[in-house]
Amino acid sequence: MPRPSSTRFAKLLSIQQLFTITLFTIAVDIVSSLATAEHQGPQTCGGRLKGPVGIIQTPNFPNPFPVPIKCRWIIEHDIVNGTISIYFTQQYTTSGLTFTEYMYYDESYKLGERKALSVTEENITRIKWLQKDINKKMCKGGPINISDLLHATDNI
Repeated sequence: MPRPSSTRFAKLLSIQQLFTITLFTIAVDIVSSLATAEHQGPQTCGGRLKGPVGIIQTPNFPNPFPVPIKCRWIIEHDIVNGTISIYFTQQYTTSGLTFTEYMYYDESYKLGERKALSVTEENITRIKWLQKDINKKMCKGGPINISDLLHATDNI
């Protein structure tokens, strides 16, 4: 699968191996500011994804999005106990990002709600340097794309 340009897409949803959750449906909420007002800008914020691959991004990407903002993406898997993997190609969040699992999700009825991950001031890291160790045995002779690693440190 070709990798999309990190300057074009904010988030990539893919069925692979990085962040694995077994469920039917997951809701992704991103809230900036203490206000609970919905996004009022000209671009849409949030939506519903169903399928093996999809892309979610904040309004005005790759530039800052307007605040206060409240977005909700509903990501639904077609396969019972399937895997939803979420890859962030560009992400700077200090709080307000929440992943919630549901066994069943409908606007009027939700079953089996469980908070899978919530980004807060306490569980983020503020580092200046990033070290990446590569085990040659794991590379199997394939190319190593250092620009991906350098891109991860652009905003640190």
